[in-house]
Amino acid sequence: MTKRKNQQGASNTSSDSLNHHHHDPTNPNEIIVINNKYQFRKSDTLGRGGYGVVYKGFRSSFGDMVAIKEIPLKKHQALKDIQNEINLLSKLDHERIVKYIDHHSTSQAFYIIMEYLENGSLASLVKKYKVTEDVVSSYIKQVLEGLVYLHKQGFIHRDIKGDNVLLTRGGAVKLADFGVSASLSLIRKEDVSGTPHWMAPEAISQSGVSEKSDIWSVGCLTIELLTGFPPYYTENIYRAMFRIVNDDHPPIPSCSSAAENFLMLCFKKEPKFRPTAQTLLSHPWIAKKQEQEKEHPVPSFINRASFDSDFSFDSWSSLPSKEKKMSTMKTETNQKVNLENFKEGSSDDDIDFEINTPNLEDGLELKPHLLKSESNSSQTFESWDDIDFKVDKVAEIQTILDEHISRLSPNSTSDDILKTCTDITKLKSMVDNDDFIAALNRTLSKRSLISVLQILDKTEFLEDETVITHVLQLLNELLFMIESQYKEQLCLIGAFPKVTKLSSTSFSAQLRYESIRFLHNMCIENKTNLRMFIASEGVKTLVKFLNTKKTQDSTRFLPKMSFSCSIDSLDNIQIKTVFQSIDLIEMVLKLQTSQTDRNDFCRLFSMHDFLGKIAAVFTNLLEDFRDVEAYLGIAPLSISSPSFKTVVLSKQFLSQKSADRDEENTFATVKVIPKNSGHDVKKEQQATSSSEDEDSSDDDWDSSSSSSDEMKFNTVIYGGDETSSSDDENTSLPTTVIIKQNSKNVNYSEERKNLNLLKTYIDKIISMLLMFSDGDSEIHVAFSNKTVIDNLVASFKYLNDSQKSQVITSLRFLAFNTNTHELLTSTNILNALVREFSLVVYRSDVKVLESVNSKIYNQVVNSLYSLCVFNEQRLDEISLHGCIKLLSHAVMSQLPLKEMVLRLLFGMAVRNCSNETKKRLLEEEGLEAYFFILRHDKAWVADVFSALSSLLYNESIKSDVEDSISNHLDIFVQLFEVSKDLLLTIESTVPGFVTLLKLSDNITSVCKQNLDLIKNLCQSLSAVVQNYSSSLDEDTDLSPLLRNFLYSLSLLLPENNAVTQHVIDIASRSLSELLQYAQNKNLYVIQEQIAPLLQSVKTQKKK
Repeated sequence: MTKRKNQQGASNTSSDSLNHHHHDPTNPNEIIVINNKYQFRKSDTLGRGGYGVVYKGFRSSFGDMVAIKEIPLKKHQALKDIQNEINLLSKLDHERIVKYIDHHSTSQAFYIIMEYLENGSLASLVKKYKVTEDVVSSYIKQVLEGLVYLHKQGFIHRDIKGDNVLLTRGGAVKLADFGVSASLSLIRKEDVSGTPHWMAPEAISQSGVSEKSDIWSVGCLTIELLTGFPPYYTENIYRAMFRIVNDDHPPIPSCSSAAENFLMLCFKKEPKFRPTAQTLLSHPWIAKKQEQEKEHPVPSFINRASFDSDFSFDSWSSLPSKEKKMSTMKTETNQKVNLENFKEGSSDDDIDFEINTPNLEDGLELKPHLLKSESNSSQTFESWDDIDFKVDKVAEIQTILDEHISRLSPNSTSDDILKTCTDITKLKSMVDNDDFIAALNRTLSKRSLISVLQILDKTEFLEDETVITHVLQLLNELLFMIESQYKEQLCLIGAFPKVTKLSSTSFSAQLRYESIRFLHNMCIENKTNLRMFIASEGVKTLVKFLNTKKTQDSTRFLPKMSFSCSIDSLDNIQIKTVFQSIDLIEMVLKLQTSQTDRNDFCRLFSMHDFLGKIAAVFTNLLEDFRDVEAYLGIAPLSISSPSFKTVVLSKQFLSQKSADRDEENTFATVKVIPKNSGHDVKKEQQATSSSEDEDSSDDDWDSSSSSSDEMKFNTVIYGGDETSSSDDENTSLPTTVIIKQNSKNVNYSEERKNLNLLKTYIDKIISMLLMFSDGDSEIHVAFSNKTVIDNLVASFKYLNDSQKSQVITSLRFLAFNTNTHELLTSTNILNALVREFSLVVYRSDVKVLESVNSKIYNQVVNSLYSLCVFNEQRLDEISLHGCIKLLSHAVMSQLPLKEMVLRLLFGMAVRNCSNETKKRLLEEEGLEAYFFILRHDKAWVADVFSALSSLLYNESIKSDVEDSISNHLDIFVQLFEVSKDLLLTIESTVPGFVTLLKLSDNITSVCKQNLDLIKNLCQSLSAVVQNYSSSLDEDTDLSPLLRNFLYSLSLLLPENNAVTQHVIDIASRSLSELLQYAQNKNLYVIQEQIAPLLQSVKTQKKK
């Protein structure tokens, strides 16, 4: 049938028989007839694309509906090419590809008649309905099947997206628009076709498309079906294309691990590493779905799209038999208990009348049975008497608690409020916890806490702070016990505004901590309360809580804290306040689900200098983290002053001493000794130990008997700058630290837990920085503040590789935004990036940039490229920091991101950089990198010649450049060797070579002595002439190339006594062939230019 249709269609494309010559173009409902076979109305539009409009039509001969695509010829004049392509496409016959039925052309338009699919496109489907991951897997499987067939036929779709995947009435999908746009011209490397958000990186960068480009688009289609939108849909076209090329991969939505793996395979940056469509059909995400459908077919009366695949038909049978038995036993036991309780003749019918109420005349004293008892807490109630007792206890606690809360009001005195708070706390500690929780929630069901909150507003209490602090402490204890509905009631009666005003640093650290703790307890695991808090100036409040009071040691948290394993047990109130604030900020940011919402909140935080404050906190935490590591012997101890030889650490810094220690023993001494200074470390340790023995018998320390759990006393400190001194030549050497401390007071397990706590909050801050760096331009500008960036740059020395990679990634996002460049380069960022580049580029030789090193390398190179490649001053700055040698090393080690690295190196030569930068190119192997790339990758020939020519213009280094070029003439000989790749680069090679000869007589003289170079130059000329003489290409203009050939030979051949007869013969033959070619092509200028040169060569031949 398809074949017959195609033959029928082919016979109807020659005549212009569109029966609408006199139709009214303003009437969209008028029926338009094509070739007396097909009818459509302009009003029945199915879709619009870049090449035309698709209408719903009617086929008269078969009485069925078709889709008719109209392509105006004013847009595409190559009718013959379209017809040839359609003839090929009409032969495609596959169940996953929309069938081409016929085509017809007129003088105004070209019409393609296709199969009509009733249910429209997948794009329209996912805009209306939520599609499950299993259904998406099924759709993608069918798309892959269509691509397998298409690729085998030698076609590339180049525009896979939801709009081009159509849905049949039975739920199957078919590919459409797969060949027409691709066939309008030959697929060339520079062609860019497709829809930007779905395009592969190689298609955008014009590095050549292939069938692997369709695989990238399949990944984008998968995300579109899962989320309703393609990757980067919030970005404009140019920003999206930029991110597609530069990001490691598009953002992966929340999905199963199998789907995530499938997407990561589709988004391999290098096309050669992407799997084929055939390979992806066997991926577990696709194959598993097929197996499930076979094992558990969905009944026909169940809508497959809404079928819950998480339900397993054999879920019951898969349970262990023991679980089944326990489940059955539970049911039976419960039934027995219920029957026993309701047996006829039970004496418990009057149970409701046996509950005793407490005697108020007894002064609400606790009865003995209310006190905690270990035996009572472990008992299980087996009779109604026990349950009576339980109810009696809760009721009595409720009565007492209600009385206490009634006394918490702004009209009470300070002493009364403080005593009531103490009484409630004692009550809580004396009774069973479950009983107290039950009683508290019953109380709150009948009594509001508004009077308690009013205490927070009273001016008298605000000035003293003691009352408010105790009230908040009490509320914080109770918040863990009250039900969610009562927390929400607190919000509604104004709790947040009353507490947020206590965030100012004018209040005591303890009150501020209780305030942030209250806010944290109210909002945790309650999104409703969190939203109400945000609406009560919550963002501004949280930033205020990041402030710390100015004290003698305000820049550091650690000296004021005793090491502990949780926030609640930290002695330092300020760091506890900061941690709670970070937790709440994290909750606020995670609450926002869309990029737009996140941007709004990031802006709000930025308006209140959040980034400046969090960057300062970040640096402080990192310093503390490293000091704790040093204390535990994990990392070297940092010496803050270079002149220090003895560092005294406070008692709190090292451990919590016992109260009865002498004052002179509350410090630990750290001696810093140059490693090569001649000191005997063992003698120093022994001397220190014996000295201590004389002073105190209970402070014995023997280095030979210290266990593995004790401190590492001989810790090596590296870093000449930290320990160096102008008056001591040995202090720049690595040093040894001897720490004298009683090991019995060191609790390593607790301090290691505290180390993990610090790391947790450091990582949280890094995640926030990443989120802010991914915001819009306004957020980027706020982020690029000098104080913020300098703090982040200073943190590099404390970060591990994984953390550093994330921080540099955030800086890379800022560098992508040109609005931030001036702000960023006013900081120390360029020096820091070059330093990190040096650390990773040499490590990469061994590990070939695996794992996190690769990420750091990528982020650093991307950042340097974005900031510097188009700016001479910044290129000068990074060259001053030693970047040229690093870039050259990266090129010659063939590390990734070669294009960016080379662009930086070339920019230093061709742009208007300083003479110092150009000199450094000679001194720091810049030219060596040029020659290396010239030898190994001829695609960069034009750039290398351009860079060398630019350096020759600089008179101060011209002679050195000439010498370097002369020493590498073998590369030029290799460039002109006749090979299959010669014609690909010759048009760039010859002009660049001629420029060098023009600029330097010395280079010309050296080249005249190299007979291999002259011979290869002549043979290359012959190869070019012979290739184009036999070619049918009439449009290529060879005149510029041939003139450059002749100019170079005119400089090298005449009056050259070094040439041999063999070389003269080759030159004569090449020039004769060129003369013949010029005569055939009527190239008169070439003929005039070649005549004297050929005469000169013939004269030399006679001699």
